Amino acid sequence: ADVLKPWLEPWRDVVAGAFLRSYVDEAKGQPFLPKDESSLNVWLEAFLLERAICELELELSEEDGKIEIPIGEIERILKHS
Repeated sequence: ADVLKPWLEPWRDVVAGAFLRSYVDEAKGQPFLPKDESSLNVWLEAFLLERAICELELELSEEDGKIEIPIGEIERILKHS
């Protein structure tokens, strides 16, 4: 795991970026998708933050919950917003 750790964030960014570009290309013109890039970024960050908070809630409810990943994601989102 330690060998792969430096590659985790760049890999996540590339994969997430590719997915998001494909999704936005397919969804262009749909009423649920914000039209301008700034609004789209806010929409996406809000969605990701909500998702990470839900994941944290789930992990906290587990006896041996692993909270490091959702907390790390929440920190990443808040730093970049």
